[in-house]
Amino acid sequence: MPHSFSLSHRSSLIAAALLLAGCGGGGFLGMGGSEAGQLCLELEASKELNLFDGQPHVVVVHFYPLANVTAFEATPARDLIRGAKPDGLAGEPWRTTVLPGQKLKLGEKVSEQAEHLAVVADYYGGPSRVVVPADCDDEEGKVVRLSRSAVAVSSADDEDGEWSDE
Repeated sequence: MPHSFSLSHRSSLIAAALLLAGCGGGGFLGMGGSEAGQLCLELEASKELNLFDGQPHVVVVHFYPLANVTAFEATPARDLIRGAKPDGLAGEPWRTTVLPGQKLKLGEKVSEQAEHLAVVADYYGGPSRVVVPADCDDEEGKVVRLSRSAVAVSSADDEDGEWSDE
């Protein structure tokens, strides 16, 4: 194996690497990949989150970037929790675990085709879901509130004490 490559070999290798990066969807140096927008969404969990036997517990929250909500809304929430991928997805779903009382700001990038973001929380009493716009156009922002047993959406300027924890 040669110890060094000639200038023409190095140029060819660099060109091939750039071409592969662009075609592979990695978005290297602005080439390839799909355009992505950043989410402007907060999660806020109750201190009595996922109450079971008088004790709060974590909740696994699943996120689905959607180009179309129709198939998502027709899919049973239990199937979504089990990994179903309905038609109309605008990217891969992901999930996170939320602790009682935790506040999170989501800044994930989603595909430009994502018109909505669906949020499914896997509670002991059964999953709960909401669908929110994926854009960041409103100045207030959106807050997904996780109560004892359900998920709901409100604007970021709502005071902490004004939402129901039922």
